[in-house]
Amino acid sequence: MRKILYLTPVLSYPSIQGHQVMAYNRIVSLSKNEDNYVTLVCFYDDKIGYRTLIEKLSIYNVNVIGIYLPKYKSILRLLKSIISENPFQVSYYYDDQMSKVLNNQFLSDFDVIHCSTLRMAQYCIDYSHKVLLDLIDSMTLNISSRLSKEKFVKKIFYKIEYHKIKKYEEKLVAAFPFITVVGTKDKLAIGNDEKIIEIPLGINTEKFFQYSELSLDKRIIFTGNMSYTPNIVAVQWFLSNCWDIVKSRVPEASFYIVGANPNKNILSLHGTKGIIVLPNVESIADELNKARVAVAPMQIGSGMQNKILEAMACSLPVITTPLGLGSIQASNNVDIIVSDEPLDYAECCISLLENYDKCRSIGTKGHNLVIEKYSNGVQIKRLVSFYDSIIKLK
Repeated sequence: MRKILYLTPVLSYPSIQGHQVMAYNRIVSLSKNEDNYVTLVCFYDDKIGYRTLIEKLSIYNVNVIGIYLPKYKSILRLLKSIISENPFQVSYYYDDQMSKVLNNQFLSDFDVIHCSTLRMAQYCIDYSHKVLLDLIDSMTLNISSRLSKEKFVKKIFYKIEYHKIKKYEEKLVAAFPFITVVGTKDKLAIGNDEKIIEIPLGINTEKFFQYSELSLDKRIIFTGNMSYTPNIVAVQWFLSNCWDIVKSRVPEASFYIVGANPNKNILSLHGTKGIIVLPNVESIADELNKARVAVAPMQIGSGMQNKILEAMACSLPVITTPLGLGSIQASNNVDIIVSDEPLDYAECCISLLENYDKCRSIGTKGHNLVIEKYSNGVQIKRLVSFYDSIIKLK
């Protein structure tokens, strides 16, 4: 039996952020295999969400150890870290109690340690010989793309963090022998070291699938954590550059913004110009199945987009940007539509809204691509194979 320690930053249920969704899906999938025994160690700042997480994972016999980390403590630590070489987000997640839990005796009891994100690498660097450091994406690339959109104080903050992160990622690549990211662009940004292995996102296709025929409703949908800056910027770009054009040509069209924790500006859009804002819905898959087209006009960010693969899994045609496509191995105008010019992006939306057969064709091919390359089952097999190679080398 493989004894697996899964170490991740804040996790609760329901999971909102992309890395949280990935961690939860992987932990559940790993635990369904009787050859694996998984212990999850994480921070939490939402006591109700943490209790729900324990209940959900108890079904799969996952041992959960959580450390309560109130936000005020992390913010104070972040402010004190201005003169430190460590990135702000690494200092944000440093905690003495977590260090005590992850002592040498505890870590030595596991066959493999799955360390999710660079934020948690500080706790297991002494056991790097049996750690899979799952960076997911390049934070250097992520922050670099944000710099052009930020202003004043935030821009200064991100400039400082950019230089810290770049050095820290280089340090981690030198220190850890087993590293994974979700795609080629992230690997290249980190350093293109041959030790860095690509393991893409895996989508839960038992949850995200097409319930019935593609919706006749001319509804466009955007999904994602709406407190996350790249998602806010993407929605703002679409509304500023495309939506009026789409609405003038397809008056019955509607635009649904579906995702947790939208800010006041996003909430204020609800009920205007055919825009509907749905925060904290029970099922993203349900909402995807009510739509005709999904958009992901990403302007900043890095990594691989859950929102794109989830929509494709539901046989929904997706229109994204080159940045949004990232390392997803989909063909333009076959499995997905890619555009970054505003007028063309709007025309792509109009074309799909008015051509049901084209919608269905692209949606079906996108669905087949996810089943073949990006289902959770496919990626878990690759992950377990990597675990076994680490265990053999110990």
